[in-house]
Amino acid sequence: MFYLNEFLTLAVIGFLGAISPGPDFVIVTQHSLQHGKKSGLYTAIGIALGCLVHVTYCVIGIGIIVAKSVVAFNIIKYCGAAYLIYLGCKGLFSRQSGMLNLSSSAQAAPALSSWDSAKRGFLVNILNPKATLFFLSVFSQVIDPQTPRLIQALFGLEFSLISLCWFGSLAFILTHDALKQKLTAAQKYLDKMLGGALIALGLKVATLTQ
Repeated sequence: MFYLNEFLTLAVIGFLGAISPGPDFVIVTQHSLQHGKKSGLYTAIGIALGCLVHVTYCVIGIGIIVAKSVVAFNIIKYCGAAYLIYLGCKGLFSRQSGMLNLSSSAQAAPALSSWDSAKRGFLVNILNPKATLFFLSVFSQVIDPQTPRLIQALFGLEFSLISLCWFGSLAFILTHDALKQKLTAAQKYLDKMLGGALIALGLKVATLTQ
């Protein structure tokens, strides 16, 4: 079948890229544990939409400009770092802690709307310069430049769907009753750990070079 080998190769690359630990993984985990399955799923949707943004600028050629421009790259890098650190501080220093609305006490975490969940997932993804470089490397080194734009767009859609499936599955796994009960006892420490992880990732992003 036409381009079947390319689709299979990119499926493997996309899956390995999605499962590698990073800001996307941490934010889906944080939202799933603190606000429930629905929040985790909408965060996954936001990440998938962010992937489409990366694909779009790679297909039309803007990605190369961003990668070669020190100013543009640094703007994305520092905005992304600042946003990750901001989210991490909210989790690390929040006085309220909750997980999956298991308790009706006043200490439960404030609900996060579907829109806010998706927005955070989207922003974390598009402001991640490592994602920018990942998509650019795939579209410039793996995909033949002569490949029709429509096929390239379908390759990008494949990446987006892989991210949606992986992070959506992660949200389901983390909120499964059997695992949920085991995590409840450590919820306070998990909240702080995830907040600290986002801050650490933000600092790492800030030091990333082209």
